[in-house]
Amino acid sequence: EELLLRAMLLLEIAEDENNQSNLKRSISISEQAIKIHPSPQAYSLLATALMKLNNKREAKENFTHALRLMQEIPIEQRTKEDYLAAIDAENKLSELNVNKEKSSTNKFAAQALNRGILTKTQIDEIKKRE
Repeated sequence: EELLLRAMLLLEIAEDENNQSNLKRSISISEQAIKIHPSPQAYSLLATALMKLNNKREAKENFTHALRLMQEIPIEQRTKEDYLAAIDAENKLSELNVNKEKSSTNKFAAQALNRGILTKTQIDEIKKRE
């Protein structure tokens, strides 16, 4: 429980660093969070920072890892944050011309919508992000 909270706090810090374009610091903090508690959010955040640094190969690997982790989480245990990370990862992989199975984005979005975890507006906002 304490480790999970620490990982969540690290992800918040990493996201702030990412938003402030402190990308190398964001990467380092995301990697710390992954060591403590691997999650779709941690891998997606790490991949986003790598993508911003134009490290497309590692970004692809980490977005793909985020999606693999998401698929391992039982549907009833998937959180809003899990869905946000998975939908974002699918979108970014599409931008990188890697995602051959575009239906996955719709699958995760549809699940989140059907379970009442995300609204259509929230999903549309995710898809508009850079």
